[in-house]
Amino acid sequence: MFKNYLKIAIRNLSKQKIFTLINIFGLTIGITSAILILLWIRYELNYDHFHAKLQQIYRVVTHYGDSKVPTSPGPMAATLKSTIPEVIDATRFKGDRVVLQYGEKSVRLRGLNAEPGFFDIFTFPVIKGEPKVALDDPSSIVLTETSASRLFGDEDPIGKVVKMNNKWDLKIGGIIADAPENSSPPLQFEYLFPFKVYYFWRDPDDWMKNSDYQTWVMLNPESDYTIVNQKIEKIFRPHLPDSKLSYVLQPFKEIHLQPNTTRWDGPHGDIKYVIIFSVLALLMIFIACLNYMSLSTARSISRSKEIGIRKVVGATRTQLINQHYFESFLLVWISFAIAMIMVKLSLPMFNSIAGTKFMLPFAEPKFMAILFGLFLSVGFLAGTYPSLILSSIKINQNLTNSIFSSQRGKGYSFRKYLVIFQFTVTILVAISTIAIYQQLSFIRNKKLGYNPENLVYFNIGDNCPEESYNSLKNELLGIPTIASVGSSYQIPTELDFYSNVNWRQNEQDMSQAMAIFEVDENFLPTYGMEIISGKNFHKAKDDWSDCSFIINEKAAEIMKFDNSIGQPIKAYEWTGKIVGVVKNFHFENLHEEIKPMIFVYHPVNLLVTARIVRENMPETLKKIEQITKKHYPENPFEYHFFDQELEGLYRKEIKTSEIFTSFTIITILISLLGLYGMISYVTEQKTKEIGIRKVHGADVFSILLLLNKDYLIGVAIAFMIACPIAFLAIDAWLQNFAYRTEIRWLVFALVGLSVLIIALLTVSRQAVKAAMANPVEALKYE
Repeated sequence: MFKNYLKIAIRNLSKQKIFTLINIFGLTIGITSAILILLWIRYELNYDHFHAKLQQIYRVVTHYGDSKVPTSPGPMAATLKSTIPEVIDATRFKGDRVVLQYGEKSVRLRGLNAEPGFFDIFTFPVIKGEPKVALDDPSSIVLTETSASRLFGDEDPIGKVVKMNNKWDLKIGGIIADAPENSSPPLQFEYLFPFKVYYFWRDPDDWMKNSDYQTWVMLNPESDYTIVNQKIEKIFRPHLPDSKLSYVLQPFKEIHLQPNTTRWDGPHGDIKYVIIFSVLALLMIFIACLNYMSLSTARSISRSKEIGIRKVVGATRTQLINQHYFESFLLVWISFAIAMIMVKLSLPMFNSIAGTKFMLPFAEPKFMAILFGLFLSVGFLAGTYPSLILSSIKINQNLTNSIFSSQRGKGYSFRKYLVIFQFTVTILVAISTIAIYQQLSFIRNKKLGYNPENLVYFNIGDNCPEESYNSLKNELLGIPTIASVGSSYQIPTELDFYSNVNWRQNEQDMSQAMAIFEVDENFLPTYGMEIISGKNFHKAKDDWSDCSFIINEKAAEIMKFDNSIGQPIKAYEWTGKIVGVVKNFHFENLHEEIKPMIFVYHPVNLLVTARIVRENMPETLKKIEQITKKHYPENPFEYHFFDQELEGLYRKEIKTSEIFTSFTIITILISLLGLYGMISYVTEQKTKEIGIRKVHGADVFSILLLLNKDYLIGVAIAFMIACPIAFLAIDAWLQNFAYRTEIRWLVFALVGLSVLIIALLTVSRQAVKAAMANPVEALKYE
């Protein structure tokens, strides 16, 4: 039986070469694209899944107004662990950057100051040493495998002594594996340093101060974290009775796709994109299968006699259904085999677009099960409708070709609905792609309140006397291609220091959490920020009890002073007066509204930013490096362009947009491929009709109209269906952005017109050929 099915299938597929090639090509492209999308979805959904206890891990998030940041007071971890039964374990850490020096080699690393309990919650394989013990010893440090390799090469680092920030000698107590690529930013680090170091210069157990730690907890597997949230409110309130803040737990597994925070999570994914790509993959497969079904039913006339004769000689309907399923699965199997080769060949290009390092996980049973399920689904989906339709035809209809009189209405309606569906999908994804591109272009070109171009910043470390910094600055300003130089503790896109700002308004004490930014007197001019009231900072004593502040417009709006200049305020541990108001600028990405923030004057800071002229940029950078190394020889010189860091805020979305655009083009291609196959076969079936019409005087235009009118109507109906769906989908997506472009109806019209033109060009190629043919040849057809 199998041999007979195979023989008939090969005979039919080879007989209809164009039909076979169109279907194999369409299915291959659809399956290839679906597998690539599946790899991307798998990557996004597997973020942080290398942690063995992921489902039990939560972090504490601080809510104040519309802002949500993953920080909390120092005592929060120990308090939750000791007072809430559902909390099995808790730990805290804080990010930092240091310079480590070993011999003549020095590297600047980004890491965490963490407690020993860090390893009881998170899963990072130990390569060498005893990392947990090292985190209990302030004279030790733990490195990741890559960091150790950068500093020590092939040497065994355990027990070796390094100098940190040119001040302290530390021994290497452990080496752990690097965080995987799909690890959320809060846990991407290059070293771990004992949290105990904070007890030497700040009190991490004070509820009122230093609320910039990250607190993570592990709950019992059966615990409901929403109930724990209610208990947290009761626990912290006695310690902070007047606070307007609240603290809640956020599941670790949600951080990448549903971060729900305004800061500190870096570029992350979005569950909406996962859903969109899942739907797109299904649509691509579905359209490829519909193409197969449509062409199979359209060519049913050519197989009617075959089916009739087989029924006469005793073939059952089940046997006929099995034959059609066999042909379907054979075609799908060939397409799958080619698709796997295509996936292998296209992975490097796809990785380049997506910024990933995907590999086909053939050794993963779950992935192979999904591929097998996809194979079965495509085979059954493609084969079910044709097998049921063709096997249901009666013997007399098969042998007399009266199949058209009984089945034409069904087949015609099916093909008409297919055309409408394909055009609807094409218009929908095309409009969505253009809308995404417009929003990202809007983000890139929106005025931010400062000039991000031609800014270069570098780290001079925290061991920099004011005299040394002033000398560095003066030498840099002596370079003709440097326009200005300023310093700050952070750059605007990495601002992560929030604290309560206190002031009096109408004899009442007021308080509001705001972002705090330490800068010198040259920072605002260097970044091109506009002071709209008051004045800029000027040289003053470096005295925390007598400071100057500049606030942004949003902070001034919240404080509601008649005149902000000269008003006394307190921010963190600084007390002073407002000397100026700066025009609002975006220091977060455009997903968020501008928040209140305050500049505090500090004459020397960690980062130096220089505005340079584009001419002779390599030479300018080389001079900057020479001058900096002269003043700070112990620090490795690493420079960064600020506009590239700004671009990084949207890198994930830009990459996602590029992927979506690529697969949108492929979806449109599959739809047009099916349309081309359909019109080719329908035109062939109408050959005699076209000949008769031409004999009776029909001109070329009327024949073109005959063959095109269904598709013209199909595009019009699809346009009316797709537009409202696209509008609602785009509007929902744009809600993720506090600052967004408008939905332009001109885009809808242009897409609809473009799809119509492309469809007519696709259809007309065959239609013109048929309309221009000699009617005598048409009447001799068959």
